[in-house]
Amino acid sequence: MLPSGAGNYVTLILNDQAATTPQQLDVTSSVIGTLFQRSGAANINVFFNPLGSFQWSGGSGGDTVNVMAQPAAGSIFTLGAGDDVLNDGTAANTLVAGSASETLSVYGGEGTDRLFIRDQGTTSPQLYQLGAGQFVGQESRGGISARPLNSVVNNWQTIIFEQVESVTLDAGSGGNSFKIAGSPAATSVFLHTGAGIDTIDVGSSNAAFGAVNSLRDMRGPLTIDGQNGLDQVTFHDQGTTIRQNYTLAADKLTRADADGVPNMAPISFAALETITLNGSSGGSTVIVRSTAAGTSTTIHGQPGALDTFAVGFGTNTNNILGPVSVFGQAVDNDFAYYYDYTVSTPQTYTVRTSPISSDAVLVERLGAAPISFGGLNQVIFYLPLVGGNTTNVQSLPASVFLNMGVGNGDQVTLGSLAPNLGGTLANIRGPVAVASYAPDDTAVTLILDDSGNAGLTPKNVRLT
Repeated sequence: MLPSGAGNYVTLILNDQAATTPQQLDVTSSVIGTLFQRSGAANINVFFNPLGSFQWSGGSGGDTVNVMAQPAAGSIFTLGAGDDVLNDGTAANTLVAGSASETLSVYGGEGTDRLFIRDQGTTSPQLYQLGAGQFVGQESRGGISARPLNSVVNNWQTIIFEQVESVTLDAGSGGNSFKIAGSPAATSVFLHTGAGIDTIDVGSSNAAFGAVNSLRDMRGPLTIDGQNGLDQVTFHDQGTTIRQNYTLAADKLTRADADGVPNMAPISFAALETITLNGSSGGSTVIVRSTAAGTSTTIHGQPGALDTFAVGFGTNTNNILGPVSVFGQAVDNDFAYYYDYTVSTPQTYTVRTSPISSDAVLVERLGAAPISFGGLNQVIFYLPLVGGNTTNVQSLPASVFLNMGVGNGDQVTLGSLAPNLGGTLANIRGPVAVASYAPDDTAVTLILDDSGNAGLTPKNVRLT
């Protein structure tokens, strides 16, 4: 035991590298300092009044380290050659980490190492930050920091980790904010956001190391679990200046360059109520393959470049279970696909100007969530090849060209009361094209209903 005050000038080193069997190290608080207990072949109990620094090096047997108290102003845990686990968190499941003048660092070894950060016992709102190393040689280094969300003092608690294969954060329940600037290479990061209403922003934030609002530093796989509450995530890539291809599914976002080569680690997610993707300012192609029920998805193209959006492309919209809103710029000739070509049964569609935005067209289909296309030059609408579909176009923004591909036996009705007659064509403000998939289709019906126009003799125009 060290005398009171002496620890401030002392470095304590626990070297267990020669151990070849699994060991457990517990770091806990005691009435006179911090207690280290090492189980396995032998126990080591060390009491001290705070040290200047602490270092621990593990063996090759696959160790478990439970850090329930901050050992010293600077604390380093070097995991050994086995498959090791380090659990960080007090007995009340609150974060144990260094502050601005104190660091807690975890360095992985040769095995498969896992770091668990337990803060789910915190009930006040927190701001959590995840970042990746920015200098050459630091590609596998990362850090997680936390502080009270509404604090006016930057009293961060920080854990640094490197060459750790898996990092899991269990966040508090107070309703948190997450700023994810990057994820280190070779590390899978799992974020459980807590039971409150959480906001997650993914994208670079430090202009000193390159463009902000870019996904360029997502090097290792990231999984976001919204848990309970109304949670929203925004993927910021508008700071990227070259063309990108995005694929969005109900549980994953991936990104590739213009040649289709992946240039970002996959981002997986679950239990999120709102998802927003801000595409590259150099132009984007965004394919939406599926969305989850109860999740609203919004996609923004950026001005000054061509953006292409495809909902259901390569499959169909059967798996679009949550509403989708797409926003582009007509002046850039941005366009979108609504792709139902492969649906095996006839469908009924309603197409109309969105009640929320006068320059957006809303497509609704039984069995799928509504999809809104805003600010676009063209929407290319592929109906099921099987034929026998019914499409009712009630209104259309002046800026949108509705370009429809139809199958044998389809019926398309244009009119404000479609499928009923007695309406007008007054709100069909944009151009419409209807083209059959096969030149020998003879049973495609187009109905133009202007019979409710009081200024004209009531009539219907029926083209077959």
